[in-house]
Amino acid sequence: MSEEIKKTPSPEGLLTWIEVHKVKGIICALGLVVAGVAVYVAQWYEDWKEREAGTELYRMLTRDDTGEGPGAKDLMDFARTHVATSAGERAHLLSARTLFENGRYDEAGERFASFRSRYADSPFLSTAIHGEAASRDAAGDLEQAARIYRTVLETYPNSPVAAMARLHLAGILEEQDKPGPALETYTELDRPGVHATWSSLARERRDAILLRHPELVPEPEDETAEGSPDIVKPGNGSVESATESEEMTEDIGSDGAPGEEAATPSEADGVMEPTEDVGSGDDPEGVEASPPTDPGTPSEAGTQAAPDASVENGEKAD
Repeated sequence: MSEEIKKTPSPEGLLTWIEVHKVKGIICALGLVVAGVAVYVAQWYEDWKEREAGTELYRMLTRDDTGEGPGAKDLMDFARTHVATSAGERAHLLSARTLFENGRYDEAGERFASFRSRYADSPFLSTAIHGEAASRDAAGDLEQAARIYRTVLETYPNSPVAAMARLHLAGILEEQDKPGPALETYTELDRPGVHATWSSLARERRDAILLRHPELVPEPEDETAEGSPDIVKPGNGSVESATESEEMTEDIGSDGAPGEEAATPSEADGVMEPTEDVGSGDDPEGVEASPPTDPGTPSEAGTQAAPDASVENGEKAD
């Protein structure tokens, strides 16, 4: 049986192979260099387009001396021209917001919806969804608005627009004559972590609901019994009323002997208590504090805020 002997390539054979494939090796090396340069140039071009688009949008938003800014059509034309840039995303969203501010709620809702479909991975998506809900709400389509507000709360519960969405959803529930669910929704805003603006407004509207519907006022957890409060006698743990306890109490003197009139702490110590009214002097600490004033009339439940304007400065929503 013959055995195949594998021989180690000799240096002469390696040099021969390099000589034969030298041209192919040079071509492959040049190809890798060209590919690397092409990737670098493409990345540089994308970065350049992004910077140019951002600069152009900034000039577009600040060039109008009248303070009116560009119209919705101009912003949308810019968005179509720079569709692959973050500046184009912001322009699209600003176009929808401009329509909303001009009272064209149906068009604004459609433009917010087109943003959702075109930029599904955008960091501004939560703002766009809230804007669509606010547009439907302002247009009077309460069922559709409530559904989209719930989408915001379910998909982006920790986003900056979540509190606004919850507040507007509660307002819709009030308009639909659902005070119970509206009260629960307002209560969810009265917790730590919610911006003071929204939590205070939620408290005002919740209090207004309770004034209109006293049957929704929660009952206290511990209700006191009618009549005199019960007290516990030390020693045997039995319960007696305060009246019975008073009847059994005897006057105890300073030395603890029953039947003697108890001396006041000041007399026992030989110190006379001041008889002046601490509130009548000039000491500011003695002035009685005035009760808190009325926080004011709660805001109307149907108040509608404009969609978040953070996109104008390129801030990203969570």
